[in-house]
Amino acid sequence: TSQSTQWDVKIHRVDDKTVTLQVKIPATAQVGLWRCLVQTSLIGSNVKNDFLCNDDIYILFNPWCPDDAVFMDHEDNRKEYVLNETGKVWTGSARKPLGRRWIFGQFDDAVLPGAMYLLELSKLSHAERGSPVKIARAISAVINANDDLGLLVGNWSNDYRDGVAPHSWTGSVSIFEQYLKSGGRSVKYGQCWVFSAATVT
Repeated sequence: TSQSTQWDVKIHRVDDKTVTLQVKIPATAQVGLWRCLVQTSLIGSNVKNDFLCNDDIYILFNPWCPDDAVFMDHEDNRKEYVLNETGKVWTGSARKPLGRRWIFGQFDDAVLPGAMYLLELSKLSHAERGSPVKIARAISAVINANDDLGLLVGNWSNDYRDGVAPHSWTGSVSIFEQYLKSGGRSVKYGQCWVFSAATVT
């Protein structure tokens, strides 16, 4: 089908004992971890064979797709806001802002599983996961450990002996790695700019 709201599959290539399928995902598909089950049968036979794909399939929003709610029509914007792994996080005050370099690391192996874990933690229903606004709200809520044992514990006391001082972080990857290695135990410590940078990741 050519409709952007429908799932579609077609045979892409057949080589000896291998069939390659092309799956078209609708722009409104729910973001998250999906599983794929392929069922085959011979013509004229009632016998069906199931094949469960062992690989994780992640469906994400797509800023390159004109039908997606997050579409960006300028390549420069996609390079800056999607592909750029480093940027600046601002601290201080309106009168005395201080820019700090931050490594977002959104393509690191720990980040996508960590983000999906946080999405599950948010309790956002699967039906609502096609909305970028609802996803952004859900993720921003679980970044702070005050809500549902989220990613980071906030600390403004200047006593960071049992964790990492917020100003010592230079990127999101080590935060996500520590979070996953501990089985989802909130990482100590963060402050506002660390929360925002991890949310952007």
